[in-house]
Amino acid sequence: MNFQPIVVTDGLHSTANMDEKDIFLIGQLVNQSLMVPLEDFFSHPGKNLRASLVEVGFRLAGKIERELNNKDKARIKKAATIIEAIHSGALIVDDIQDGSVVRRKEPTLHLKYGMPTALNAGNWLYFWALEQIDSLKLSDSQTQLLSQNCFRHLSRAHVGQALDLGTAINNLPQKRVRSLCLVSMELKSGTLMSLAFMMGGILGAASKKRLQQLEKWGNQLGLVLQMYDDLGNFFQEKAGPEKQFEDLRNLRPSWIWSIASSYSTKDFKQFKDAVVALPDMQLINQWVEYHDFRQTCFSRTEPFLRELIEEYEERLGFSHPASLQRLKTLTKVLEHAYVDQN
Repeated sequence: MNFQPIVVTDGLHSTANMDEKDIFLIGQLVNQSLMVPLEDFFSHPGKNLRASLVEVGFRLAGKIERELNNKDKARIKKAATIIEAIHSGALIVDDIQDGSVVRRKEPTLHLKYGMPTALNAGNWLYFWALEQIDSLKLSDSQTQLLSQNCFRHLSRAHVGQALDLGTAINNLPQKRVRSLCLVSMELKSGTLMSLAFMMGGILGAASKKRLQQLEKWGNQLGLVLQMYDDLGNFFQEKAGPEKQFEDLRNLRPSWIWSIASSYSTKDFKQFKDAVVALPDMQLINQWVEYHDFRQTCFSRTEPFLRELIEEYEERLGFSHPASLQRLKTLTKVLEHAYVDQN
């Protein structure tokens, strides 16, 4: 992520009589507490799935497959930067809220630089991203539509986070757990995926009907992503020992809780007791082994991904063959990004 230097003193009345050394010092202090932590964070890049969806959304904007010229590619690259900044801001804040210690195999930003600095940096990324919309040089109507959707999706994501943070999932009635988990997962993960899809569609001047379709596909894809992320967190393969059971320890809504809630009342109570006993893993490991829970989890997750791919094939096979292949490749990356099923 390349940030332009911040001119802190622009438009400030208090700087009228400052000399160059004062202004230079202020810039250094901002760089130290904002730019340095963010450059550190972005030096360990993620999977960039959302950035890839911006391009796919652009290609899907028309009725047939669209080729990209240099101007299109430049806009898509800038838009991808916007969605990745929003996503990164959310990760930084989410790590603080969850008390996470590892992100991308590195200590989380709040552990490296302190919670106040990390929180400010994460929040700043939201506003920096929104400022970049004007640099896309879209028509007035496109700029307004993109801005509205950014604000709407950010708001929805924070509602999902509120559900996540405000719910001790083990205190809910068993029959309400699945619904709460699915809504929370879609709001948190589906929202930013759908924004990425729609961002590309708006850049490509997609129709209202097509934008609605892109939003739906993004929500579905984000939900599946969160399912596999939750499996990875639970079964540890790609999560690492520091991340395993993090969602369970925090009693957050997740795909694991949703599946566990489908068991009998007795079995579900045993699951909750095993979670409460963490970090002692004996009970949870025994429960997982006794119920062959790993096989159950994957068998209940795979149909969601399969149905999504089938819908892509049905809707895009003739009109957008290249985009269809790209989406299928991305879903395979998604499927294996978090867990090794073998």
